[in-house]
Amino acid sequence: MRCAIVDDDITFSNKLNYMIKKYFQSTLPNSHVEIISRHFEQLLKLEFDIIFLDIDLNEYNGIKLSQQINKIFPNTLIVFVSSLNELVFDALTTHPLFFMRKNFLEKDFVSLKIILDKVLKKHFSHFFINDKSEDICIYNHEIHYMTIAGHDLTINLGNTSYTLRISLSDILKKIDDHDIIQVSKDVAVNLNHVVKISKNTIYLSQQVKIEIGRAYKDKVQTIYKEFLLK
Repeated sequence: MRCAIVDDDITFSNKLNYMIKKYFQSTLPNSHVEIISRHFEQLLKLEFDIIFLDIDLNEYNGIKLSQQINKIFPNTLIVFVSSLNELVFDALTTHPLFFMRKNFLEKDFVSLKIILDKVLKKHFSHFFINDKSEDICIYNHEIHYMTIAGHDLTINLGNTSYTLRISLSDILKKIDDHDIIQVSKDVAVNLNHVVKISKNTIYLSQQVKIEIGRAYKDKVQTIYKEFLLK
């Protein structure tokens, strides 16, 4: 996961960087934290999963900058960090993940960790597989679909895929994600990548079509309707 601390105060950024890295050591050890203290326009070209964003950035308004970021990268989570507590309501109009007060940083970070625990479990749950003697980290949200052929399971991530020896039922237990469901005897699909579902067919992004098994039709339709209502 990529994280950015955006603040022109280097001393404060280093302090927050230490707190964030310490938290991620036990939750997402492969995370990368980058400090950006100038040239803030680069945020409109670089995609991050979470941005800790100061509101008062020299010539930039952090609230307006967050709006520009979310137009380009709608999945990026914004955490405002500011000493201007009176701007909290203006900041909340952009629907950030959280607003941290610099003068109450330690206290607010405790509250943020509770929120992050829930967000990371949903959006950044992951597991490891071994591919050609190399440990590969796969995030659940990256999975488009999985198929079984004989004893081999292929995990399709859209732009790449991995094949390993494991049953479909065992990998689903390992992943333990309610958004990834079995739709036939040998296929499981991530509902987050479903474009639409007709009576018998699931349409995924990248023009992928998957047939729903006869015994799974009613269950798939029910789960998908519940998923859309979340």
